[in-house]
Amino acid sequence: MKLSQYTIVEEVDNEILLYNSVYSAIVLLTQSEFHDLQTFINNDNFEKTELFSYLENQNIIVSDEIDEEARLVSVANEKRYNPSQVTFTIAPTMNCNFSCFYCYEQGFRQHTMTTETAKKTAEFILKNVLPHQSLKVIWYGGEPLMGLNSIKVISEIIMKNEKKYKNFNAEIVSNGYLLTEKVAQLLKSYHVNYAQITLDGDQINHDSRRCLTNGKGTFARILQNIVKTLKYIPVTVRVNIDRENNHEDVIRLMNSLDNFNLLKKVGFYLAPVEDFDTYKTPTCYTSQEFSKEEIMVYKSLLERGINIVAIPRTTIGFCEAINRDDYVIDPNGFLYKCWVHIGKTIGRVGDIYTGIQLNSVHKTFTEYKFFSKAKCSSCKVQPLCLGGCPLIRMNTGESKCVSYKYNIEEHIKMASARLI
Repeated sequence: MKLSQYTIVEEVDNEILLYNSVYSAIVLLTQSEFHDLQTFINNDNFEKTELFSYLENQNIIVSDEIDEEARLVSVANEKRYNPSQVTFTIAPTMNCNFSCFYCYEQGFRQHTMTTETAKKTAEFILKNVLPHQSLKVIWYGGEPLMGLNSIKVISEIIMKNEKKYKNFNAEIVSNGYLLTEKVAQLLKSYHVNYAQITLDGDQINHDSRRCLTNGKGTFARILQNIVKTLKYIPVTVRVNIDRENNHEDVIRLMNSLDNFNLLKKVGFYLAPVEDFDTYKTPTCYTSQEFSKEEIMVYKSLLERGINIVAIPRTTIGFCEAINRDDYVIDPNGFLYKCWVHIGKTIGRVGDIYTGIQLNSVHKTFTEYKFFSKAKCSSCKVQPLCLGGCPLIRMNTGESKCVSYKYNIEEHIKMASARLI
């Protein structure tokens, strides 16, 4: 037996915390138990106790013969090529009522889906899902609520053909400005069970970064809409972090959420602003810098008695772009593998009318090899990122490490506090 190459060992209050990044297993041992474990690993004749059997079952320890990296890749590929769920990300419009300076979709806001294209989109989806598969739709944009009619048309056709799939659920990525109570009720009836809304810092900072196209602020109305939407749909607040919107701005946002009695009602996660295409700037954090900002925010929440830090889970299936049967559909019915390519001719892999094209772009994504052997093979958080964003690696030739690489120890300590 051996300690799994993906098991992280940390001392917490004179006890030993063991966390496996493949299976998200987390175990707390006494110093004595950990000493016995080390003896067991190094001595084939040491008696195998119930504890050691449990640790083996949790993959904290594994057989010497197991090639863990090969097993990880095998499991990930099984999910990519034999999925129990297929996901279609649909942009019913590329129009947006906001003017966010970091948006990578600048210049692609000319189109809104017609009713005929919406019907054809639903038909395409139903042809490409099997009866044993779950169907997931992510409403995206642009601002998807500016294409609400297409959401209605597509959802209603899907719901009328329930024998074509196992079950149907949807999510929406919205700026929140048009997400009124009436709209939230409607979305719930169309199986939308999750809404992601972005708030960038407090009102002053948010309104300077995420204003309407006429320059007016959006923060106050979004907060009011979140309060009403929560009656029907769970909401997660996403905060984009860079050097101009750091942990101090996020803490001020938390004060605002608290004033609306929202801090304990919404989900909450931080995301680094990425330097995709139209937005390349020194204000973007490196992953290591972002990891520090992330921990400072989590600690501030802990001081308020709020622990949102979950046990880190493997990202197998994390990216729809590399999953064989998942597609992005734009307002004109063109197909893509990656969200970032939407609206760009270079990223097309067919359309809803003539079907999927197994072209070079399609092949690049569906035959994508997880992680860089040289950079990733010895990394204990490899299962949490599988080499990071595939598109970044395709464009740069190098895997971009995620923040877990630099803060996993603090992360699992905070996460374990919720369980132990």
